[in-house]
Amino acid sequence: MRVFVAADRRIPKILNPSKPVATKPGTPGRILGAVRLGKTFGRRQMFQRPLSVASALLATVACVTAQSFTEQSEPVGDHPVFADFDRDGNSDLLSGNTVRLGDGTGAFPVTSHTFPAGPGADPGEIEPDTPENAIGDFDDDGIIDVVRVHYRELTAFLGNGDGTFTQSETRTNFPAPLFAFFNHWITDATVRDIAEPVDGDLVVCDFDGDSRLDIVVEGTSSEHVLLGDGTGHFGAPTAIGQTGKIAVADLDVDGDVDIAVTSGHVFLNQRAHPAGVSTFGTGTPGCGGVFGATTTGTAFPGNSDFAFVATNAPRDVNIGVCYIATAGSPNGIYVAPLDFTYHVDVFTTAFLVTIPVLPDATNAVFAPLSIPPSAAPLVGATFYGQMKFWLGPNSPCQASLLDLATGPGIAFTVQ
Repeated sequence: MRVFVAADRRIPKILNPSKPVATKPGTPGRILGAVRLGKTFGRRQMFQRPLSVASALLATVACVTAQSFTEQSEPVGDHPVFADFDRDGNSDLLSGNTVRLGDGTGAFPVTSHTFPAGPGADPGEIEPDTPENAIGDFDDDGIIDVVRVHYRELTAFLGNGDGTFTQSETRTNFPAPLFAFFNHWITDATVRDIAEPVDGDLVVCDFDGDSRLDIVVEGTSSEHVLLGDGTGHFGAPTAIGQTGKIAVADLDVDGDVDIAVTSGHVFLNQRAHPAGVSTFGTGTPGCGGVFGATTTGTAFPGNSDFAFVATNAPRDVNIGVCYIATAGSPNGIYVAPLDFTYHVDVFTTAFLVTIPVLPDATNAVFAPLSIPPSAAPLVGATFYGQMKFWLGPNSPCQASLLDLATGPGIAFTVQ
């Protein structure tokens, strides 16, 4: 494969691999973008607004005329994943079974780690499938980890921060429907366990809203979801039915990540709001429609992971803020001069907290709101939150008079 290095080597902020991976969504000074760098980021583009033919042509002409590239030969292999595995500020390459460290020139001269080859193909197959790799911070230490799937085996490797990895666990017990197992059993007498092969697509995301990264992996007859525990290990796989290439997004705008597969099926996440949490109103939606809103868990004293979450937020945001107040307005307070609606009552609240926020590469927004143990006297108190964005001059539409877009309100009671 040929590599083209742009003459202008500035890296877009959200994809800058020199920034550390967030230990939790919304951790100040860190980004979660690296989690999506290899897999999820690219696959979520299918859910964004499509360009018109004219816009696509203009964008193509602009790209060709405004940027130049230098060609160099570099074997990057199939399904390459780029991230800063040794934390030196340069993009490194994960491809197949090897990690190669980048030197900052577009070359990857040093192999820092070689992963075990895995079980390989069953007898009768012409050649083993190429391993599927994805990255994320699975043990919450700020270092990029790797999860790999290769024919019946899903293995997690925890990063050491120097381009090497330590194996965390290997999972092989993926449940298969009886008909799928029976069909495999009569054609292959070397079945190693009662499990269906998992050698397809692999996507990392937080499905249960606990700020810990989870996995969805493609099997031969079903997709499987494994919930991460934040230590580099995962719970038992849950088969959700159907199979195909995977895309994830908040499809029903409820604040939770859903799953779509290319076989023509959508699986809506049925996670309920955490205890004591509810949403109300719609605010003033922007071009993308109504935001999804929820929290990362229940609000209780000592919950340092508590955060507000918005999904499907506008892409072209210049400034974003999350308001926390003691007063809310279910019906909304319409601010006529500015042409947008508040669901946080900024006029009667006893106090008002503001948290700067911006959408990440997947249009998700995290506003961290750590609750210290000393907040015990607040048990039973209810607070209200809402996110507001100034879309700025690059917005494809005008949400309100000043290009302001607001999401639904969130009410949470300290438990």
